[in-house]
Amino acid sequence: MTTRIAACIGMLSSLCLLYTSLGVAQPLDLLPYFPTQPGTIMQFASTNHQTGTQGVTTIQIAPRQRWCGLVITPWVFTKTHPDLYWAPGMDSDLFWYVVAPDSYSPDSVVLNTALWVAGASFLDRSTGALVGEHLYQTDGSFAPYMLLPKLSSVPAELRAEGTQNIHVGPLTGHCPTPLFVGPRMPTDVQESWWVRWRLMPYTTPTDEALWPYHGEALVLDFVETAGPTIVPAPWTIREQWWVAPAIGLLRIEGQVWVAPDAPAPGELDGFTIRQPQTTSLRLKQIGNTYQGED
Repeated sequence: MTTRIAACIGMLSSLCLLYTSLGVAQPLDLLPYFPTQPGTIMQFASTNHQTGTQGVTTIQIAPRQRWCGLVITPWVFTKTHPDLYWAPGMDSDLFWYVVAPDSYSPDSVVLNTALWVAGASFLDRSTGALVGEHLYQTDGSFAPYMLLPKLSSVPAELRAEGTQNIHVGPLTGHCPTPLFVGPRMPTDVQESWWVRWRLMPYTTPTDEALWPYHGEALVLDFVETAGPTIVPAPWTIREQWWVAPAIGLLRIEGQVWVAPDAPAPGELDGFTIRQPQTTSLRLKQIGNTYQGED
């Protein structure tokens, strides 16, 4: 039976976020599981099972910088072929504005309770030219593009139907108002956002022996449905991330749907990614290095 539990975040002892507990309440600091150190480089053998394309996806955590009043540690996603993760079919690299865990927002304390993403830039793979920018916003009940809470019972989930927005740029040179928390603008893309976090044992499969791991991993399930309307949904992304302490992302598997086949958020309750033959995308880590902060 599911219950509602409150997770109180660190020194903000008066602030409790309400998540849905899926099992036994077990308060846990989740940040050690997640890679946040600038200079970290994670490389993945990347496969698109729909096109048969194979190659390498690299995620690098860039040096800390300030952006719109926040301290961010951008994640830079690059790939060796347009059909690979991230965004198969797009010939773009991704510059993801991941907010540093120690960044503090005095205007909206809910932003300080989670690891989240403030926005993104998209760069042409060949020229490096900027081709698009997004700002992520919510109604204020949770942090935009929330990856995971800093402290929570496990397992648990956060589900927000249609309460997250994507504000399409340009963002360079200015910070939009309202920032991160605010009403949806007519030009915004509406989103439903669902993230579930749980702990599971993980043993590196024999075909992934280049980077072996045996132990407990944090499993993050993400469902993102977005478009001018949520039902019907123009597109839906479903991803599962396996994350281990001191290693980072062990594995990513995902499925992408586009209209008219994109399901409504409620139809994804029973959908679970398990084997590569049931997914359109699969990444397995083949290297992890640390070069230090510039």
